[in-house]
Amino acid sequence: MSGDEWEGEPIFMRPEYDVAVDACARLQAILDGPRFGEVEGVVFDLRHEKLPSAEEWHAPGGARPFGVAFPWDRTLFDGDAEAAASYVTSGASELGSGVTHVYPGDRVTVERLERFFRGVGRPPYVDPHDAYSLDAYLIVTRPDGTTEKIENPISFNARDAMGPASPHFYAGADGRNEWVGDFRVSLLKASYRLRRLLDETKSGPAVEWLNLAAEATIEVVGDHEALAKVLSRDGDDLFAPDLARLLDLAVTWGYALAKAEAAPLVKSAQNRTRPATRARMARADPVREAAKADILANPKTTQTACARRVALQLERDQRSVEKLIAPLFAWVTLPGGTKEKRPRSPRINPRQIDGWPGLSSV
Repeated sequence: MSGDEWEGEPIFMRPEYDVAVDACARLQAILDGPRFGEVEGVVFDLRHEKLPSAEEWHAPGGARPFGVAFPWDRTLFDGDAEAAASYVTSGASELGSGVTHVYPGDRVTVERLERFFRGVGRPPYVDPHDAYSLDAYLIVTRPDGTTEKIENPISFNARDAMGPASPHFYAGADGRNEWVGDFRVSLLKASYRLRRLLDETKSGPAVEWLNLAAEATIEVVGDHEALAKVLSRDGDDLFAPDLARLLDLAVTWGYALAKAEAAPLVKSAQNRTRPATRARMARADPVREAAKADILANPKTTQTACARRVALQLERDQRSVEKLIAPLFAWVTLPGGTKEKRPRSPRINPRQIDGWPGLSSV
């Protein structure tokens, strides 16, 4: 029988459903708070030294991991493990999908963390909190000491994670055939972001923008609460100028926050366009591009040999070329003990290392 029904009765109509909902709420409170506690006889120790504090990171929806049947799930079906397995996998267990049953007396802990990179940006082009989630892979320890790994992880997101997509949309139209994280922008998330940036940013061009956002915040929050009260009564009572002011403040806040986050990148770009920098880059770029092409053709070349070929190709002085291409090489020790400057390992896009969207160990 389907896990959504039991003896013809919808699950949400059974008395045990409220018990299960309460148990899930208690587990969610543990995930988003102390990360240690007990629910229905199961001990949860979800602490990990590399998992940021619950004040900064939470696990929305983590109390219902796919493929895990807790005691309260089986209670819904009078202890029927197969029906509970179907329920927690949306029927996939009947097609062979694995299910882990957790019982009273078991202890659930974090075995390891993995970074799951999302979206198209990576630091420093986006805020790190927007770039990835932390997937916690869990392990169940039985009272007799045996263990069982849970296949599907619980995902922790930064409380201020924002961006262009949400988990309810599939990012397949642009070729990135993967689910993306919960990046929807909200008043609460933006408040977390602003608070963190104010704590981290002590100087530089971002400070003034952050101060403007902070000033707008006070008025936005107050007007937001007042607007909610008005809308809860009768839309005809809404005073248009007040709504227009709220929208203006919200736009001011969002624009100021965006400018503050972009300020370090703008400053870096400005530094690269200074006359002296432009002149130096104009000399170095063609040389380094030629050197990179030479290295691809001769991966075991030395710095001197590469500089000699590039100098002949571009009709440059070999000694100046050797200085310009120095960052592309590093000292290596050969089997006989001698040292030579050989090409550094090629710089690879992180996604090519981690896979796309990819997991990388924390």
